[in-house]
Amino acid sequence: IDRKSIETVVNIFSILIMNSAYLPISPDISKIKLKKIMAHSKMHGIVDDENITKLGNQTYETHIHSGYILYTSGTSGDPKGVYIGYKSIEWLIASLRERIPFNQFVVGVNGPLTFDTSVKQLFQILYGNTIALVPEKIKFNTDKFFEFVTLSEIEIIDMTPSLWSLHQISL
Repeated sequence: IDRKSIETVVNIFSILIMNSAYLPISPDISKIKLKKIMAHSKMHGIVDDENITKLGNQTYETHIHSGYILYTSGTSGDPKGVYIGYKSIEWLIASLRERIPFNQFVVGVNGPLTFDTSVKQLFQILYGNTIALVPEKIKFNTDKFFEFVTLSEIEIIDMTPSLWSLHQISL
């Protein structure tokens, strides 16, 4: 799961409701890295926007109370998985709610789902907020990006300093 779409968001929350952990994987990942991640994570299925593929009959074993699993890019060798628990997600959102009184805002999901910044954005829907999925293809085009933000009425968005700088220079 990595493509930002309504179906992907539904799939993520469906996986969590089944008390399983989701593992976002970039569609650009090499087959070698994908095989290593599949073996290491002991994933029992692949869910994308169109298909659910069961991988064998093995029982899914995950770390207790894992909400999601993120893998490093593996540039220094094999990709390494980090298991993030449900409590960590709850604490992150609670901490954000203390600092910013989230209450029916439109929150832009700007980062890729393979980065943990997407977690604090996606989970805002559990607190009455609306999310707007920023398409990857417009992220670096300042005019299209701001048009999307304006039309979607996005009030809160998270972005890297380099992306912010790019848009600042273009203004």
